[in-house]
Amino acid sequence: MPGKDRPVLATLAACAAGLLAACGSGAGGSGGVTSGGGSTTIGTASSSESASASGSRGANATFSCDIKPGAGLLPGQTPKPGRIVATVAGIEAAIGLSMTQSVDISMVSGLTECRYQLGNGQVDISILNDPSQAQAELAKTKSQNLALHDRSCNGCSISGFTPLAELGADGYTATNDQNPVYGGIAAGIYFEVDGVGLKAVRLERLALVIAANLASAPSPSLPPLPTPTPTS
Repeated sequence: MPGKDRPVLATLAACAAGLLAACGSGAGGSGGVTSGGGSTTIGTASSSESASASGSRGANATFSCDIKPGAGLLPGQTPKPGRIVATVAGIEAAIGLSMTQSVDISMVSGLTECRYQLGNGQVDISILNDPSQAQAELAKTKSQNLALHDRSCNGCSISGFTPLAELGADGYTATNDQNPVYGGIAAGIYFEVDGVGLKAVRLERLALVIAANLASAPSPSLPPLPTPTPTS
C-alpha cells in the first residue's frame, strides 16, 4: 500500500486507506482482501516471475495506477513504475466525472488494483500481472462466480454473468452486489472494471477504453454518457 516508505505519514495513510479500502470496494467486500494476516496469491507465478515470463514474449506485465496530482493517498504521491493502462484523463473522460481521489490498493500478489473516486461513486480497475494465467483465472471467475480481486472473499459473488462481444471474445458483464462489473482479456491481459454508485454505462465506457489501450488499438466508439450528466 502507498505510504510504507514514509513513516511520518503512517497515520495519515492509515486513515485515508481506511476510508478507501475498508470493507473492500463496497461491492461484496472486494478490494484485494487478505486472509489470516497473509496475502492472497492469484496465479502460480510471483510478480517478478510474471514480469520475467511475459518479458520473454515481448510484453510488459508490470502495471501501475495513474495518480492524479493532489488527489493521491499521500501528498505529492506519483505513480509507481509500470505500464499505466488507464490515465487519469482517460478515466475522467470515460466516466464523465471529475476524479477526487486516486490510490493503488494492490494487496493481492499477482494483481494490480487501482481505486478512484469520481463524483459520488467509486471505480476499481484490476489487472492480472501474469498473461500466462489469464485464461485460467477467467475460468475461475466463471466457475466460482467471484470477481478477479474477490478470490478469498467469503460471501462475495457476481451474478448475471453475460458475454459481452464489445470487449472481445472473452468479454463479459455481471453484477457484484448489484453493482456493475465489466471484464475481459485484451492482448493476453485479463482485466476487470467494477464500481459502486456509478451507472453501468460509465463502467462500460472505461472497460472499452482499457481494452483498446491494452491492445494498442484506436480509440473505441463509446456509448453516450447519461444526459444530463449527474454525479453518479
